[in-house]
Amino acid sequence: MSDALRSELWMGMKILTIDVGGTHVKVLATGQKERREVVSGPTMTPGAMVSAVKKLVADWEYDAVSIGYPGLVVHGKIVAEPKNLGRGWVGFNFHRAFGKPVRIINDAAMQALGSYHGGRMLFLGLGTGLGSAVIVKGVLEPMELAHLPYRKGRTYEDYLGLRGLKRLGRKRWCRHARVVISQLRAAVEADYVVLGGGNAKKIDVLPAKTVYGQNSNAFIGGFRLWRDKTAPARRRRARPVVGTAVVLVLACLWGATALAAGGTDGAQNLSIFSPASTPAYAITRMAALVLGVAAAIFVIVGGLLAYCVARFRRRPDDDGREPPQVYGSDQIELAWTMVPFVIVFVLTLATTRTIFEVQGATPPPNALNVTIVGHQWWWEIRYPELGVLTANELHVPVSDPATPTPTFLTLESADVIHSFWVPRLGGKMDVIPNRVNRTWIEPLEPGLYLGQCAEYCGTQHAHMLLRVYVHTAHDFERWVAAQKQPASRAAQVAAGRRVFEQTACINCHSLDGTVATGRFGPDLTHLMSRDTILAGAARNTAENLRAWINNPDALKPGALMPAMKLGPEDVDQLVAYLTTLQ
Repeated sequence: MSDALRSELWMGMKILTIDVGGTHVKVLATGQKERREVVSGPTMTPGAMVSAVKKLVADWEYDAVSIGYPGLVVHGKIVAEPKNLGRGWVGFNFHRAFGKPVRIINDAAMQALGSYHGGRMLFLGLGTGLGSAVIVKGVLEPMELAHLPYRKGRTYEDYLGLRGLKRLGRKRWCRHARVVISQLRAAVEADYVVLGGGNAKKIDVLPAKTVYGQNSNAFIGGFRLWRDKTAPARRRRARPVVGTAVVLVLACLWGATALAAGGTDGAQNLSIFSPASTPAYAITRMAALVLGVAAAIFVIVGGLLAYCVARFRRRPDDDGREPPQVYGSDQIELAWTMVPFVIVFVLTLATTRTIFEVQGATPPPNALNVTIVGHQWWWEIRYPELGVLTANELHVPVSDPATPTPTFLTLESADVIHSFWVPRLGGKMDVIPNRVNRTWIEPLEPGLYLGQCAEYCGTQHAHMLLRVYVHTAHDFERWVAAQKQPASRAAQVAAGRRVFEQTACINCHSLDGTVATGRFGPDLTHLMSRDTILAGAARNTAENLRAWINNPDALKPGALMPAMKLGPEDVDQLVAYLTTLQ
């Protein structure tokens, strides 16, 4: 008796282990030193096996029985007749026949359980047939690889079983065995392979990470089968997930509905489901088509899944047999090939049409042209035909369907990649250094629309916002006229203007009527005509201007503007001057 086998014989429950094979039935019980065996064969029925074993071990004492069966076992029940034995095994009551508790497991799985010593192990039993099992981190999973197709219409067992050995001869049989072992080890990503069965040692040269197992390991597996911590893991019943899935879907639909409906003013201004511009309408129609198709697929697949879960759930009176398996259906295969093809084809056509509709638009003669330059982390906005320069707040006229007035945007970057995106007015467009991209918007309703840099561009990416004000034609003309006015030169704030002109402010900012001609920061000529500063990160108030001048990092950490280190009086004078720049 091997040391490993002896170590499994502990005081307590006495186990009779029966290893049923195609040529012999081998038995060993707790406390016994030598195994016994009886001839089996294609005529052996389960009743005959029980009778033969009970006679063979009449002088042994045992409390429970482990059976290694050469066929498919599911949840401890035999569900398929063996290939090399007689009939009647499915449904046979071994507990009644032995008068003892009985646990049944696939024979290869039982030997695998006895051969396991950690990690991820593949076991292959090369005997009359081909047994297989895998153990991962102590969890045993029997497999039925024997009757899967291998080559030339034959199965793995036809090549590696006893019939294959006789048909091929030892040399060719060994060659096929090495190939199959290597392929299966790679398929299940096993750390090592253990070979069992009477024909295992006929393989003279083993593949890498492959070892011979001892046939006595089957008895170790039989003893371990009654240990709760080493018994094969029973499949847990699936937890009810349909209800949870329904709740999640309803929550998503509710969120999408709320977003589309607007909810708050901020949410509505960022919703793609509330378009207010011609290109945005085209994109929304395309998104609705894709969402509709995806929702239909989800409902069909989810409905079929829910039906199958409910209709074919496990019931108390189930006998544990595997249901009939159907392999191959021309109708089903044609359906799941053609339906996705048609869906993809339709979506491709719709997407192509939308791309040409949005990106192929030609500017009409009365279109407004605007150049937008992305900086870290603000937007420079130029109106080259109007002679207007501003920052972070884009002003455009509303487009009348009778006389369309779209706004065409030329997008450039001064440093890194940004992305221009105003969800309700159009799609995203990247803003790339050394490259000019173009897009357009055609707002159909006056109002305020919020935008955002949609490409990570540094630490203050989230605070690189954009506000688009859509005016009536008359109001837009008034705004342009105001922006063309010279900067305020009120005498009462002359001291503040001198502070501005004598500090480093003039190196980065421009301001008409002064020596400031910088281009690294926003133009300040009409600073107070804007609702926000810091690219939408703060309201444009005297208090926020003072805080920004004193310590830019306090409002926008990582900002490129340095702290001026001015005294309190200089700061007050500078702020007083800036607040006059209407």
